[in-house]
Amino acid sequence: MANSITLINYRTKKCAPMKSITRLSKQQAFELAAKLFEENPLPGFDRFGSGFEEYYNKRLETEKWLHSEFIAKGGKPQAEHPLYFFVHEWDLVDKVWQAKDKAVTEILLSEVDSCHISFNFGDSIALFTKPDRKIFLKEELERHLLDKDGDIGKLLDDVQVKYGVRAIEAHIWSDEYFLQEDD
Repeated sequence: MANSITLINYRTKKCAPMKSITRLSKQQAFELAAKLFEENPLPGFDRFGSGFEEYYNKRLETEKWLHSEFIAKGGKPQAEHPLYFFVHEWDLVDKVWQAKDKAVTEILLSEVDSCHISFNFGDSIALFTKPDRKIFLKEELERHLLDKDGDIGKLLDDVQVKYGVRAIEAHIWSDEYFLQEDD
C-alpha cells in the first residue's frame, strides 16, 4: 500500500529544494524571511512578513515537540529539524498557487525508512496548541489507510472533517533521501 503513496513538498520556483528556515541561524532565518516575503506575493508567504518572529518561535517550539514525540515513539531522527511534505497532495496549494509559480519534490513513501518519518493530521503548528495533539508513524499511517480500504482520498476526506484541512503532514528526519550533487 505504501508503494503507491507519494509524498509531496511544495515550494515556489524561486526557493531552493529541500531546505528549512529553522535549520539556519536566527539571523540568517530572519534575513531569508524578509527576502521570501518581498519576492513571493503568494498565499503562505505572508508568514515571512511582519509576523515572522511569532511564526519562527512557534515553528521552533513545534519542531522541538515533533522531535521529542518522534523519539518517544521509537523514531531515529538524523536531523533536529524535519523537512516537510504532504501525503499524496494538498488541494489548497493547487487551488491558490499557479503552476508557473509552483515546484514540487516528490518521493514515494515506500522509499523512506520508517525510523526517519513521522506524520500528523492537518498542520503541525495548528495542532501544537491542541490538547489532543499527536504524531504517528509510518505503520500507523498504513493502518489508517487499511481502515479506509487503502483509499487515501477517503482518509483525507475524514481528516478534512475532523481537522478542517484536507492534509496529512509528513516530517522526514533525514537528509539521506535528498542528497544533491552540489552538497
